[in-house]
Amino acid sequence: MRPSLLPSASARGPAQLQPPFETRAFQLQFERLQRAPVRVGDCLAYPSMFDGPDAFEAWCVADFRRRRLEDASLLWVDACPAYALALCTHASRASDRLRLASDELSLLWPGLRGHSKLCWPVAGQLVSSSWVELDRLSLSQGYGSPPRFSASLPSA
Repeated sequence: MRPSLLPSASARGPAQLQPPFETRAFQLQFERLQRAPVRVGDCLAYPSMFDGPDAFEAWCVADFRRRRLEDASLLWVDACPAYALALCTHASRASDRLRLASDELSLLWPGLRGHSKLCWPVAGQLVSSSWVELDRLSLSQGYGSPPRFSASLPSA
């Protein structure tokens, strides 16, 4: 019989069960997941401003999963507001008068990102790729290009 490498049970004292994780950290993560939005339109600081098409919702989830394989620290609660911002700004991006430059969006991002911890350069990449997908979806579904806004006011 081989001798044990551990001291005898009486030498170690009473057995104490240790949790496999820190309970406070687990509780914080659990609460954050409870707040996690389900639909992209619910991801901004002002939820349900926009309800995106189901095809865009599916693309966002697939794109997030692909990006998560590249960066395991990326969380849905961080990425989702960037997808929602792209949805909100897609139509205005097509208008020359209302075009939102990256500088302007970077100023809007802190107020609209909700619980997201993404910095603007990372969120901006998500917004840009989402715009490309929204363009593709609008063309494939027969909507044509996003609407252009008129610069003139209606006459009375």
